Amino acid sequence: MTDHHDIRDADLEAPATLLADLRSLYGAPREVPAEVDDTIRRAVWRHFAATPRARIVRYLFPLAAAAAAAAILAILPLSRESIPGDIDGNGEVDILDAFALARRMEATEKIEGGWDMNADGLVDEVDVDLIAAVAVALW
Repeated sequence: MTDHHDIRDADLEAPATLLADLRSLYGAPREVPAEVDDTIRRAVWRHFAATPRARIVRYLFPLAAAAAAAAILAILPLSRESIPGDIDGNGEVDILDAFALARRMEATEKIEGGWDMNADGLVDEVDVDLIAAVAVALW
């Protein structure tokens, strides 16, 4: 790992004029001896390790994060139909969604307003094309 005082101008990917302007604004960087950094780092660790809050964070934070992840995973199956363009409700937008919307439009079945992909107030062929474009996109 590189300390901030080990970075040299050659390591930075910035135009020379920008580096010169920054040097003129802030002056030459002051070198901090490694011993000073280590002393401060040890003092901070000792201080925070002794506080009850550090113990709470150390033990309860992973539990809270796991509980939040479990809650999110439990909710995901319930929210599948809210994905824009997911006509068949399988949790992903694929070419079958565009096909399903086109078939429903041909059969004059009930068309939901949430399927208006371009928000023009109409569910039409443009929306089918947008769903198809999303389904085959390579991002």
